[in-house]
Amino acid sequence: MESEIKYSLEAAYQKASRILQHDSIKETGFVDLYGSENVVKDTELASHIKTKQEQRDTPEAKESAKLASVLEAIIHTQVNNSKWFGNYAKSIKATQYDDLINGVDTVIEFKVPQIPTHYLAMGIDVTYRINLEKKFERIKQEIDDGQLATIKYLRSSDGTMRAEKTQVPRLVIGVDGQTCQSLAKAWYEEAPGLKTNPVKFQIIKELHMQLVAFEQYARKTGKKDIAEKYKESLSVVEPLLREVEKQYHFKNEVGDRSTTHIEEALREF
Repeated sequence: MESEIKYSLEAAYQKASRILQHDSIKETGFVDLYGSENVVKDTELASHIKTKQEQRDTPEAKESAKLASVLEAIIHTQVNNSKWFGNYAKSIKATQYDDLINGVDTVIEFKVPQIPTHYLAMGIDVTYRINLEKKFERIKQEIDDGQLATIKYLRSSDGTMRAEKTQVPRLVIGVDGQTCQSLAKAWYEEAPGLKTNPVKFQIIKELHMQLVAFEQYARKTGKKDIAEKYKESLSVVEPLLREVEKQYHFKNEVGDRSTTHIEEALREF
């Protein structure tokens, strides 16, 4: 069993890669919608960009990318298996094209009774501060342009919907390297308590404060329709925040350096 092997980042990364590869949406499943020529063009472009990234990455950047993949796999599995985002949420691993071209690592689908199905586009970051700043600059520009994230290859969790989805709120999950290493070890070794790990609260807290800031900024800049998109997302995330606040009595202490950097970046909105 993998859990019997001593933890290392490389071992956790290999486990995460297998999960993400297996669970990711495949561009080839959309040939009937976009045509084989367009799908091949998209997959070749994504592969070219990935190769270029890997060639120029520093050792530090490669380690950060591995940690980000592990964090992505943890969130993906915990949302689906441990209900980190409640009973109505599903994590959908985006295609390599949407990851590298549209900046969407993971899609969170919420199917709440009596509410239309809602999607959040997630970027996963185990980051240096500059990475976060670039991501928030992109979000600010999207609000200014009135054009939120696009997911070209989206398949619903039950497989009944395949389509391009536009105007999806883009959010960033940030966890620093030290926190991620600790979480990765617990996940890899299948340690008890992962279902209620404080990182769950940290992530929901980060999502909530971004949605509040982005809605306020959209209203301030006259983007009423965009503000409503964020308000709809808040209606889903706010109950999650209230629920986890009941579980964590030390809620004001939850968060790490990435949470602090997100708070600082949001002051620019």
